[in-house]
Amino acid sequence: MKKTKTKIIAICGSLRFKDTMIIETERLELEGNCVLSVVYPSPNFDRNNYTPEQCVVLAEMHKMKIDLSDSIFVVNVGGYIGDSTKEDIAYAKKTGKEIIYLEEHK
Repeated sequence: MKKTKTKIIAICGSLRFKDTMIIETERLELEGNCVLSVVYPSPNFDRNNYTPEQCVVLAEMHKMKIDLSDSIFVVNVGGYIGDSTKEDIAYAKKTGKEIIYLEEHK
């Protein structure tokens, strides 16, 4: 089996698709990529419980993951792309990253 260069891939998408994000992270890693995943809140955690400061930190760390990556992998189940993921895509485009979608994107 010929080994290609390992890609560093940042996962992006809505946490409503957390289970799919976990499955795709595993698949991408097993294919030989280094995957930078999102922070998965604990069960029954309400995102609104994060303080504004914590939200800023999480957003900054996610942008840093995009900066470190060769590409982003957008988990767009049913074609859904939320506002924060749209921002991630725009940032990735601006910084010259490859953008890979789970499902076909128009």
